[in-house]
Amino acid sequence: MKRLDIRDADIVSEIIADESVFATAKDDSVTDPYAFVRGALKNEHNIWLMPEENSLIMFRLMNGIMAEMHIAVKKESRNKTRIACIKACDWLFNNSEIKKVISMIRSTHLASVSLAFECGMKQEGLISKGMQVDGELVDLIVLGATKRDFNKLYERDLNKLYGGASCHQ
Repeated sequence: MKRLDIRDADIVSEIIADESVFATAKDDSVTDPYAFVRGALKNEHNIWLMPEENSLIMFRLMNGIMAEMHIAVKKESRNKTRIACIKACDWLFNNSEIKKVISMIRSTHLASVSLAFECGMKQEGLISKGMQVDGELVDLIVLGATKRDFNKLYERDLNKLYGGASCHQ
């Protein structure tokens, strides 16, 4: 697991600007992936992790116990997205005071909604017309998982990832 910072702007930009990532992640307010990356990497409320090659997870700290998760994975590495998500959440829960992770996913992006469910998140709400994409307002599905629920659900997966050693100590 690598934690990224401003020195890693080229790596982050390469993944975010990749057509397979940027086309599905952007909204009408973000037109330049490079400008977005520079600002987002400088923001002290964002934690950037690279759990797998060609994958990024950004956690935006919402308050003292909750973070919003954003995932960017290049097309050639999408088969490892679930593992990347599990590793990143495990790292965050064990290296911070965060007790809950949420995601707000546009309702038109069914693959991301499905991934969130596979990663143990549950739907907690809906923000009607909360994002603008190609001039259209779309709904955002709010999903979340607590540290306790995540650990219970993924204990077996996490033990495999870390060679049988407990990752929660």
